[in-house]
Amino acid sequence: MFTEAVNFRHAARHFIKGKEIDQKDLKFILESAIKAPSSLNLEHSEYVVVQDQATKTKLRGAAFDQAQVEEASAVVIILTKKHKLLDPESEEVQNLIKSRIPENGVPIALNFLRSFPNKEAFTT
Repeated sequence: MFTEAVNFRHAARHFIKGKEIDQKDLKFILESAIKAPSSLNLEHSEYVVVQDQATKTKLRGAAFDQAQVEEASAVVIILTKKHKLLDPESEEVQNLIKSRIPENGVPIALNFLRSFPNKEAFTT
C-alpha cells in the first residue's frame, strides 16, 4: 500500500478531521525515509514529526497558509544539515565518511566533496 501511495504522487489538499494516522504506519513511513540512500551515505537529513495542534497552526503560516498543514494528523518537517555535512574539512563529515566507507575510499570521498565547483553554496 505504501509503495502504491508513493507511486501515485498525489498531494492531499484536505484531511478528515479527527482521523489520526496510525502510529505504526507513521513509524514505517519515517523508517523508510531514514533508510533512503543519501549522497556518500552521509544521512544529512533529520525528520521532525509535529502532531500538536497548536504547533501545526503556527506552521500553517510558514507554509503559505496551506490548510492541509493544520488539518493533517501529523506533519513531517525535513531538516537538512548542509552547513555541517557537506564541508569536507569539518570533523563531523570526516568522521561520518570514515565510519561508512572503507579506508581506501575515504580520500576519494573527501576529494569528491572538495571538487564541488560551487561548494560555498553548501557550507554557508
